[in-house]
Amino acid sequence: MGTEYEGIDLAAIQQEYERVNAEPGNTNNGEDYLQKFVRLPERDGYTLMRILPRKKGQASHYCVTRVHTLNNPSTNKKRTYHCPRNLEHTDKGPRWVGDCIICKYYSDLWQKSEKETNTETRNKMQQQARDIKPVERYYYNVIVRAEKDFKTGEMKKNVGPKIYSCGKTIHAKICRAIYGDKTAGEKGLGDVTLPDTGRDFRVVKKTVKGGGGFEYPNYDMSKFEDVSPAGSREELQTWLENLHDLQAM
Repeated sequence: MGTEYEGIDLAAIQQEYERVNAEPGNTNNGEDYLQKFVRLPERDGYTLMRILPRKKGQASHYCVTRVHTLNNPSTNKKRTYHCPRNLEHTDKGPRWVGDCIICKYYSDLWQKSEKETNTETRNKMQQQARDIKPVERYYYNVIVRAEKDFKTGEMKKNVGPKIYSCGKTIHAKICRAIYGDKTAGEKGLGDVTLPDTGRDFRVVKKTVKGGGGFEYPNYDMSKFEDVSPAGSREELQTWLENLHDLQAM
């Protein structure tokens, strides 16, 4: 094979699984977005994908960042901004380091709210802070096993590489499946990205109702499938040669 790949660093996955479970609270647009990113069902349904291995020399098979959601007063529309802080593993544990004016404002606003004696004012300030709180997002290079072309409506197989973007809940589920959970007596599946002995990942989306009739997506039924080859050697080489540079993105 012309393009070499590396397997998952299982020790790093263990560290990442511990990090996401220890923390609370488990800008592309239009055609460009549809071409690059995985589209999940609008309501109930599933998407079957294969997480691709990293190229030889790459730090990880996924990328993590944080995003802020800000409201534009002139248009009353919300927009997502990537936080410039980076996740680093320090002697004191994983830390988001760097300068971000939005993170600073969020922190200052929350601290100020805690000193507010008026309950209504304090709650309003804290809600404003929650609205701009940084939220972690995770990005994987994947092959979508079946996807309808948004231009022609034709169903295509093995589409990609595409970028799968998910939140902390799904990311933690992936890490747990790979490494396992010793406290629950759950054995890990190992490296699910290996070309011959890896596994497809089925993202299952269910729309459920919460308090007050509010609907939200639930992904609890998502899981890895049985062992299967990713594709032919020729397909895998093409996919590895066309991986998205997640760090640069």
